[in-house]
Amino acid sequence: MEVTAKNTAELEDLILNSDGSELEITLLPGIYFLEKTLEIKNKKNIKIIGEDGARFVGGKVLDKVHPVTDETVMSRLDPSAKGKIYKVDLRENGISDDIPCNCQNPVGLTVNGTVMHLSQYPKRSKYITITNYINFVEPEIDDGWGRKEGLMKDGVVFNDPHVRNWKDPKNLWTDGFWVYDWMTRRKRVTDFDPDNMIAKLDAKDNDYFRIGQRMFFYNILEELNEPGAFYIDGRIPIFTASA
Repeated sequence: MEVTAKNTAELEDLILNSDGSELEITLLPGIYFLEKTLEIKNKKNIKIIGEDGARFVGGKVLDKVHPVTDETVMSRLDPSAKGKIYKVDLRENGISDDIPCNCQNPVGLTVNGTVMHLSQYPKRSKYITITNYINFVEPEIDDGWGRKEGLMKDGVVFNDPHVRNWKDPKNLWTDGFWVYDWMTRRKRVTDFDPDNMIAKLDAKDNDYFRIGQRMFFYNILEELNEPGAFYIDGRIPIFTASA
C-alpha cells in the first residue's frame, strides 16, 4: 500500500497502525520535527521516501522570541547591537530542563537557516597565549622545550586586558590547546579574576597545561557583537544576536 504523510504525527500514526503488510510512505515536502525517537522496530515491510524538500529535524522550535529592552543588559553591549538582540525563555517555549553548555552536551541553535555559535573571545580561529601558572605539577617538570606544566584547577594565567570589559561573566567556559597542538579540551571556569587575568578551571587534580599554549573563552554576554552569536545566561533565557 502506498500512502503519504504531511507531518510527523501522521507519519507516527501510519507506522504505529501498520498491520505488517508492505507499506510505502511518501513524505511530502516540509520539515518533520522529531521530539522523540521514531520507532519502527520489527516492522520491516515499511519503506519511507522523502520528496524533495522533506527533512527530519531532531530539535525544538523556539517561536516565542522577544527583543531585549532591559537597559542593564544593553549597557553591557556594544552600542551597535541596539535593536539587534533578542531573548528566548526556554520555559516559555516548553523546555523545562537545564541546557548545559559544555562539550558533553553541546548546544545547537539555528535561526532562519543560519547556524549560530556561542559568543567568544578572541573571535574564531584566534587565541590567547597562556603566560604562567599559579601552581605547578609536582614534581616540577620541564617538557623538553623549556615549558613547565601548571595545574588547571589552581589557575591559568594569561595577558589580555580585554577581559576586564566583562562585568559579570556567568557560565563562562574556555577551550584550548592545553598541552598538544592537535588536541583541545573544553573546561568550565570556576573562578575568574579579570584584574589579574587568572582563570581557575573545573578540572581534575592531575589536569595540567603548558605555558605558551593557547586558549579562548566563550559564552560571554559582552561578546554579542557580531551576527550569528548567542549567549546562555545560566539556565535561561538565551540571548541571541540576530543576523
